[in-house]
Amino acid sequence: MNKLVKLSMVAILAVMANGAKAETSAFAEGKATVKVRKGLAVEETTNMDFSTVTLGTGAGTVAVSSDGALTPSGDYSTAGTGSAGVFDITGPANQALTVSYENGVLKSEKNGKTEIPVTVSGDAGITTSDVGTVSLKVAGELSFKGTEADADYTTEFGTPYKVTVSY
Repeated sequence: MNKLVKLSMVAILAVMANGAKAETSAFAEGKATVKVRKGLAVEETTNMDFSTVTLGTGAGTVAVSSDGALTPSGDYSTAGTGSAGVFDITGPANQALTVSYENGVLKSEKNGKTEIPVTVSGDAGITTSDVGTVSLKVAGELSFKGTEADADYTTEFGTPYKVTVSY
């Protein structure tokens, strides 16, 4: 009987050694992804220009279109050739971009009190080319009171308008 107990114990130990064990660790593989894009660069290549404006009586406006055409209102007039603001944008190829605008103010001197507001507009959405470039034209409109002094006005003394491009 002693032999039988010993054989039973050996058999039980053998089953335990070769039988199913509870796992004490396990693993799984994880995946990761990333979209890499070139940063955006925006550079003004042509300044917006309203040329020369002759004031009318009272308030009025002068607009420059995205193709550079000048349009005065009322008895205001323009002389010379206007130009839209032009910006070259570089980024990822074939990338849809969103564009937003912030208006500016022209002044005739650094501490000048006379301000001429410029309201800007253009495309709200553009797409870069196969090589990642696109040109953006910005139109604008000046608002006059009719009391502005004879002078040269610029956003350099006032507040530049802003073009923000994002994707």
